[in-house]
Amino acid sequence: MLPLSTAADQSQASKKQRTNDAVEESSMDNIVTFDVGGKIFKTSRSCLQNHAGIHMLERLVSDTWQKDKDHTKPIFIDRDGDTFAYVLNYLRYGHVTLPATVLPEDMFLLDLDFYGIEPTEDSVRSANFLKEKNTPTDLVTFDVGGRIFKTKESVTKTRSKYMPNDETEMERLVAKWQKSDTTQPLFIDRDPDVFAQILNYLRFGKVTLPPNIPEDVFYEDLGYFIGLTRDTENVTLSVQRVDIGNTELHSFLEAVGWKYGIDSAYNRDPLDDF
Repeated sequence: MLPLSTAADQSQASKKQRTNDAVEESSMDNIVTFDVGGKIFKTSRSCLQNHAGIHMLERLVSDTWQKDKDHTKPIFIDRDGDTFAYVLNYLRYGHVTLPATVLPEDMFLLDLDFYGIEPTEDSVRSANFLKEKNTPTDLVTFDVGGRIFKTKESVTKTRSKYMPNDETEMERLVAKWQKSDTTQPLFIDRDPDVFAQILNYLRFGKVTLPPNIPEDVFYEDLGYFIGLTRDTENVTLSVQRVDIGNTELHSFLEAVGWKYGIDSAYNRDPLDDF
């Protein structure tokens, strides 16, 4: 007959072992193994349930799908294993940063769609995007009516004593762009020819308008971007018009049309438009 203390110790040890076995069994039941394109992955069922909505991976490990199947064998998926590693990380953390040189974002999103996982806004980022976004730069890129412009940020913040004290529309647009994907140009739906002259005005404090830009259109955009109007003091003195006689202008347009193969609509007489 065992001493009382020994029997109690054995009973306690047996109870502990049964608890450990139950935990291990429960833990093993929670582990899922995938074979994705020849690469083996292990994750938990709870990880696959992290994302809102029922997706393909969650269905694959469900009791209904796994009924009468060999649970000792991994679930085979004929997809890219390297991409799948990031799919699991997305489910684990709710976001992922991709090594853009190895895995393009569009390829990753294609696999997310295959698995039925819909990413939330800003939850998928490219490492290159983050690097470029966080790299200080003084350059601002505009896409104005389909034409690309680049200028220094300091140009867009040019101030004169005649400008209003409030933040200009140009400054607001640039500030908004800097908080977004700066690898893409800032799109502005305005006339690119006029915008080129707006930038020149900011760069040099004066501008000479070419014949194809009416003054009223220029002043309208000048007011839109930096708050100056025709009535603002000193503005009309800094805005000049190209002074070309009809004969000289006609010859100029003829030469341009000949060089670039353009049958210019300006090749007519008289050129009263100018």
